[in-house]
Amino acid sequence: MNRRIGMATLLLKGEWLLDDAAYRLGGDRFTPDECRDTARALEELAGALHDYARESELRTAGTDSGCEQHERGPQRTQEHPQ
Repeated sequence: MNRRIGMATLLLKGEWLLDDAAYRLGGDRFTPDECRDTARALEELAGALHDYARESELRTAGTDSGCEQHERGPQRTQEHPQ
């Protein structure tokens, strides 16, 4: 499987995990163990995103991809300073 598609799939699974967590938490059905399990899964997802960004940097050797732009945040211009 293409690395980019695998990362997109992992992000979708993270979205579903958070959606379920929000629903269960709102209904007061989210146990402390489920809280910890969700936190661990999010830490793993964050690690995978960091790895993907590093790999993208190595592949593109300095050209912008979405991950690097997101890490730096919005760029300020002379016309529209923030």
